[in-house]
Amino acid sequence: MLLSMTGHGQAHRHAAEVAIHVEVRSVNNRFLKVVSKLSDRIAPLEGAVEGVVRELVRRGTVHVSIRISSEASSSDYRLNPAVIVGYARQAQAIAEDLKWTAPLAISDLLHLPGVVVESFDSRDDDALVESTLQTLRLALSSLHEMRRQEGQVMQLDLLANLDRLRELANLIAERAPLVIEEYRHRLHARIEKSLEKVGVELQPADILRELQIFADRCDIREELVRLQSHFQLFQQCCHESDSQGRKLDFLVQELGREINTVGSKANDAAITEHVVTMKTIVEQLREIVQNIE
Repeated sequence: MLLSMTGHGQAHRHAAEVAIHVEVRSVNNRFLKVVSKLSDRIAPLEGAVEGVVRELVRRGTVHVSIRISSEASSSDYRLNPAVIVGYARQAQAIAEDLKWTAPLAISDLLHLPGVVVESFDSRDDDALVESTLQTLRLALSSLHEMRRQEGQVMQLDLLANLDRLRELANLIAERAPLVIEEYRHRLHARIEKSLEKVGVELQPADILRELQIFADRCDIREELVRLQSHFQLFQQCCHESDSQGRKLDFLVQELGREINTVGSKANDAAITEHVVTMKTIVEQLREIVQNIE
């Protein structure tokens, strides 16, 4: 089963008068990278959040956003006197240096960082942690389902391209023996014509020796055998229970290498045309595979 590295998932839950909103997005990456954006109240959960993501995702950059909201009451917030006094003294000192006589109102300080402190019961925090991680798992399940559906579409595309590569490889295999035979006829006619001018009789051994050199130079049987092996492995990876993006990426590289060798050795226009088409298909495979986990 192939999984796309791109996807989106979200989940929501209400627990203990608190609403938990989780959103996860994933994009391509050769490795796994987790980027978290958490509400202040659950900021210490960053390590736990990454651990949960790693349980379900192996590759890609995963952006996790978790927002906590609640119905505020007067008991949920308190002022921090020490912070207020600190701000006031600093502001007074600066005002004296600048000879600024405008009065300082305490309301001017209330919006500054650390002045208003949110207070929670630690028991509520324990329940919130558990609920948050459960909601994260729900969002990741939604992400996984989207990635699975996209992976199915990619798999169909990959296998269709693979079938086309097989067809072209078979055409090349059928054409390869004819290349040598056609060269033998051309070589025989060219040498015989040249020798007629000097009155020398053509010896079969001369043709066989030259033909053997040509056959060795353009022999692509090994490359074709390796291509068939790569085709089989590629198809198996597409049907594995776990997504095999890394293996498929490696196999695409190997396919490209073998096809390039066939093109450089074949010495035939028809085979070269097939090779050009195969290279185009391999590039399409590469683009798809780079988006598979």
